[in-house]
Amino acid sequence: MGSVASKWKKTESLLQDKKLRGNVPMTKRYSNLTLKAMLDSYSMVYVKPNTGTGGSGVMRVEKLTEGYKYQLLTTTRKFTSFRSLAKSISRRTKDRSYLIQRGIHLLKYKGRSIDLRVMVQKNVKGKWEPTGEIGRIGHHAKIVTNVCKGGTSKPVEMLLESRVDDMKAFKQKLRRLGLQTAYQLNRTFKSLNEIGMDVGVDRKLKLWIIEVNTRPAIYGFKSLRDKSVYKKICRYQKRYAKR
Repeated sequence: MGSVASKWKKTESLLQDKKLRGNVPMTKRYSNLTLKAMLDSYSMVYVKPNTGTGGSGVMRVEKLTEGYKYQLLTTTRKFTSFRSLAKSISRRTKDRSYLIQRGIHLLKYKGRSIDLRVMVQKNVKGKWEPTGEIGRIGHHAKIVTNVCKGGTSKPVEMLLESRVDDMKAFKQKLRRLGLQTAYQLNRTFKSLNEIGMDVGVDRKLKLWIIEVNTRPAIYGFKSLRDKSVYKKICRYQKRYAKR
């Protein structure tokens, strides 16, 4: 089963598709100069390891009216100068490759940030097919929504019903984005069989591709009342695992 560890390589692939480019938040390789420039432009960014899963090592960095701050897990640190901020982050990043991604102000549910996970898999005929979507609510004290970091899985309808007028059309849009993403990544990485796309939704209901996992965790789908979704995902996984 093909998987791609580098978030940078996946981002480069997505940016080659003109239709997808507008859904990918500005992402660059980490350097202090780039961090300063992106904070000046966006005020809030995410610094994340180029490889790794489960939201490990992700920092939210913000430019304040006076000074700067970053949060890692439940720890927040404030700084009076950019130099002291960069020095502290460098101690955490050390020799690993990191990326900086424009921060998207995600929709919230009862005060907690939410995002969506969309599964797209190759079916029996080897054709890409959207097989499920689920919402995730972040832990109240953390910056990531991953279930393994204390997040909670909930149906998309439950999290967005007060914001979205036409849920059917919204989910179709979500699935189309998932399919387009799978097609593009598969052009670059030929051995892919599935993707788990993490989608952020901003206040204008724009969809942002936060990250694409090529070996996605699926246990969040177990919590859905409709068990057929989880069963289908598992069934497809078993089929292409045998190829």
